[in-house]
Amino acid sequence: MTLFFLELFYIYYQFYSQRAIIEMVGNKVGKKVGNKKALNSRKQKIILEMRNNPNITTAELHVILGVSETAVEKNISFLKENGYIERVGAKKTGYWRVL
Repeated sequence: MTLFFLELFYIYYQFYSQRAIIEMVGNKVGKKVGNKKALNSRKQKIILEMRNNPNITTAELHVILGVSETAVEKNISFLKENGYIERVGAKKTGYWRVL
């Protein structure tokens, strides 16, 4: 009877240990892999335009995309916050780096 409880405890311990390890690894992987959010077609187009012309302005993007400058600025803010792009240099003399 005691052997049965020891075996049962051992099985439970293994299961719990594996589950805890999987959760720890899953959380770490999820944080690194899951950081970036999916992009819609407009955000993809902005990235494409920035790759082709790193000096592009929001005014030029507004004309190319056919949306307001406010919409362009909101999309750029999203892309910067989620690590897709960064601004290098000053606002007027700098350029866009696609990450």
